[in-house]
Amino acid sequence: MTLLGGRFPLNLTDELFKRCGLELMPEFSVGFKYQTQPEIDYVGYHEIEKRYGIEFDFFRYEEALGILKGNKILNPTFKHSGQEIKDMLRNARVSAGEALELHKKGIRCGHTVHLFRGRKN
Repeated sequence: MTLLGGRFPLNLTDELFKRCGLELMPEFSVGFKYQTQPEIDYVGYHEIEKRYGIEFDFFRYEEALGILKGNKILNPTFKHSGQEIKDMLRNARVSAGEALELHKKGIRCGHTVHLFRGRKN
């Protein structure tokens, strides 16, 4: 079992587990939390975004909590996949670069957290 921040595209998870010789099982749980150490993390993730042309998934914190509450989703949830939660939060989604700018304005962002299970092949 491993707990991962879901800032990355979740479709990479299966490949990560395969490279470790593990079969990815369904997620055990999915949560949502505010980003701790934003000054360090947003800058680092934004550098990777610029360098490799990808984007990480962050969400405007208060808006995302409202969406979860409005959909009666417990935090953490055991009934929904990480992708379902990310899809539900899509209107609150921002990249690391956008999250960095929001942080400078005092607006908090968060990200999903996933408890994954794998088994040896």
